[in-house]
Amino acid sequence: MSQLCSIKEKGWKSNLLLENVTSVLTIDFKMSRALICELVHTFTTYFTLLTTLSLEFSYMSMDLHFLDHALPKFNNLKVLVLTLSGMEDVSPLGITPLIEASPYLQKLHIELGWHETTISKNRIIQKKCPHQHLKEVKYSGYLGGFVDMVLATYLIENSVVLETFIIDPFKYDAQEARGQAQ
Repeated sequence: MSQLCSIKEKGWKSNLLLENVTSVLTIDFKMSRALICELVHTFTTYFTLLTTLSLEFSYMSMDLHFLDHALPKFNNLKVLVLTLSGMEDVSPLGITPLIEASPYLQKLHIELGWHETTISKNRIIQKKCPHQHLKEVKYSGYLGGFVDMVLATYLIENSVVLETFIIDPFKYDAQEARGQAQ
């Protein structure tokens, strides 16, 4: 088991009971938001060589500030992919502690799947944390609203060596929306 290089898991609860697998370089998890803090601690403790982390959260109807505290550091993490689906009335700035816990991050891909888009300005909290190594950001699901502007501004202002910032706007499909409404 010590030569394991990649882990993929999907589910509402993690039964991750791995130790002595420091060779893991890539983790891809799709899960409930409640597991994130617990799993980040596990990832930083047992997967010390981790270079790529992909996390997908679903149905984020509650505030993302459950991550609003210092997390253990990902000292080797270079690529972070965050997919947040079913977003409604929350600020994506709540993901910044994951970014801040990755001091050597070079590529960040944020993909937002919106369910409802009525976000109140008083729920926005701006933080400052310089990202010394972040070179590339891809922001998918961009609506162009206040919250998107705040997150984009945060990333631009705090990324010291940013070379590429790609905005992939949210694509509204009226036919698909009618199908979901029925």
